[in-house]
Amino acid sequence: MEKIYIPGMSVTRKEEGKIKKIFRDTGMPVEFLTNEYLSLSKMSKNNIQKFIMERINFISHRHDVVHLICHSMGCNLGVIASGHPNVESITFISPEFSSPTRLERQAILEVASQKYQHEQKESLKARSLGEQLLLVGLFLRSRRWALKELSSVEIPMRVYYSEGDPFVSSEEIRKIGDFTTKKIMVETSYHNPLLSEKGPMLVKQLKRYYGE
Repeated sequence: MEKIYIPGMSVTRKEEGKIKKIFRDTGMPVEFLTNEYLSLSKMSKNNIQKFIMERINFISHRHDVVHLICHSMGCNLGVIASGHPNVESITFISPEFSSPTRLERQAILEVASQKYQHEQKESLKARSLGEQLLLVGLFLRSRRWALKELSSVEIPMRVYYSEGDPFVSSEEIRKIGDFTTKKIMVETSYHNPLLSEKGPMLVKQLKRYYGE
């Protein structure tokens, strides 16, 4: 089976290397779908979907079974990719299908400031204002597409989210899928818990989940 990782839009080369190493060290290597989101931001939905399907075909040409592991905006694209006939499951990490309310974000930040003071801030890739606007546009478009199609995803889903992540609504997480969709809260404030000290533990959980 093949594991394809769809990153968030702000992943850095250093973070990409760290994520690949965590999976490799656990004996479950992943292939990145893409991290060139600026190119995707200038494409239509049909062309983005075509790119995703062709990329999955290329990565998985030796395997009939594909599992998707998606982070942040990558979760939006993962919903689109879930329509590929070889994709048999999808794991969402910190999906932003809906933003937290002001009160929910305030409560999350309060928890984060008290429990996770020791954690370093995640780095952000430096981009020009024009690039940032293009990426935000891609995020909003892809989220709109994902929300239309999420309820019709028929493959097994699994969700991880961080307790102290102000970008993810725990209330909305509970609405994803049905009673068979497992939602796992991770004790960290990282938007991508794979990059926290909990990362290796999460990958080991995924390895057991995939039966490896």
